[in-house]
Amino acid sequence: MWKKLLILSFLSVILASCSLFTGGDKQDYSKLYFDFNLSELALDRNAEYSSLCWYEDNLILLPQYPSYFRTRINKDVIFMLTKDQLSKTIKRKGKAVINPETIEVVNNEIYKLLPGYEGFEGICYDGQYFYLTVEFSSENHKGLIVKAELTPDKKKLKILNDQHLILDLPGQVFNASFESISIFNNSLYLIYEANGININKNPIVKKISLDLSSSEDIKFEHIEYRITDITDFDETGRAWAINYFWPGDASHYLPDQDNIPNPYAKSNNQESGIERIIPLILTDNVIKYDFSRDPIYIKKESRDFSYNWEGIVKYDNNSFILASDKFPKSVLRYLKK
Repeated sequence: MWKKLLILSFLSVILASCSLFTGGDKQDYSKLYFDFNLSELALDRNAEYSSLCWYEDNLILLPQYPSYFRTRINKDVIFMLTKDQLSKTIKRKGKAVINPETIEVVNNEIYKLLPGYEGFEGICYDGQYFYLTVEFSSENHKGLIVKAELTPDKKKLKILNDQHLILDLPGQVFNASFESISIFNNSLYLIYEANGININKNPIVKKISLDLSSSEDIKFEHIEYRITDITDFDETGRAWAINYFWPGDASHYLPDQDNIPNPYAKSNNQESGIERIIPLILTDNVIKYDFSRDPIYIKKESRDFSYNWEGIVKYDNNSFILASDKFPKSVLRYLKK
């Protein structure tokens, strides 16, 4: 009898936990996750979150179009959460409502530099300045990086329009640009979104000085699907990136054979889409897939349902925080390896 009670207790714990397992799959992704319960303003799907980064002990949420919020609160904004807020709600598995602070974006005239402005895509922070990548219509075959700084009261993010660099795109894929940006050893690294073998014959990463005075192309591997954001590199040159594919983009991304290990091929394939976090390593001036670590697959909820993951940071050594664009809605997610 005691064995039956023990088994029932164990099963109840498993069923009560929040995992990525569903009965239709033979294998368990076994990742703990939950979504943060943000305020109504921050959860507006038109925020179109495109990147995350750490600013000291604060998490920055970057909307693609900060100007959208003029219609809501009469100013352009990005959002900020303290690590203390995050820690408290993680302990409660997302049940507490978090009201992010708004930071007003001022002096933004970047849209005047090139035709076809399509908003911000990536953000990182070097201890003094923020660096943001900007997307323009893909017909221009150009991207841009610009510096910004917080005002002393930390209430406004001032775009430094004169401190920018216009960049040639390494590919000609519809709606693709430099979506990922990170810092390592006092250099910026910008990763283009589309690096598959059928659409980008010579994938590169832009390595740029912090003063934006110099740029060089370094080698990047062919990796199928989209690269939409990257974490900070650690001291060993290792990082994690979102690797995402929506089947509706097949005509643009022309995916080829995927060489990244996938134990869940029946659940995550080209027909139903890919949602995963992949390990990268920077060594000898090359960024490549790190085969010493396993990819992390995000369990898809159904065949025709995809989250457009576009933001990632490491929360600690064993967990991440992810953000989705407007499809299917704005989501800020905690995911444990």
